[in-house]
Amino acid sequence: MEIIAVLVSPIIAILISLWLTERLQKRRDRLDIFKTLMTTRENNLTLDFVKSVNAIDVVFHNRSSVREAWRELYNSYNTSDPDLKRISDNHTKLLEAMAKDLGYKDQITWEHITSSYTPNWLLSERRNEADFKLMQMELMRNTVKVPVKESITEEQP
Repeated sequence: MEIIAVLVSPIIAILISLWLTERLQKRRDRLDIFKTLMTTRENNLTLDFVKSVNAIDVVFHNRSSVREAWRELYNSYNTSDPDLKRISDNHTKLLEAMAKDLGYKDQITWEHITSSYTPNWLLSERRNEADFKLMQMELMRNTVKVPVKESITEEQP
């Protein structure tokens, strides 16, 4: 009996270690998506946001509340006339469902999710970039006349 215990104990220890490692990695994956969505909640027009929401069905495959919240957000995006308030609410509900799933039920609330920080300089930079892109598009369409200064050259003898 002791020989069996000596032979089986390391195998059981390895199996438990593998199970714990896999479980920890799955939690890390869920947490990574949650952190990305939290850090991009103020501006979801980023590639990181898109990658994260596209990974939800895989990483949260057995988390029905998160997948349902994602489905609601997805549906609110994919309408002929998107309602920005509905999108914002569904985005917050998704983050809230993820927070609860990750064990942050009372620590990360609706209030925390809806209050994000964006410095004024960043808002100004985004406006400038948007204006610049708009001007580029108008130039490409030839709708804006670009003022060209004529240089006055002195006649050469």
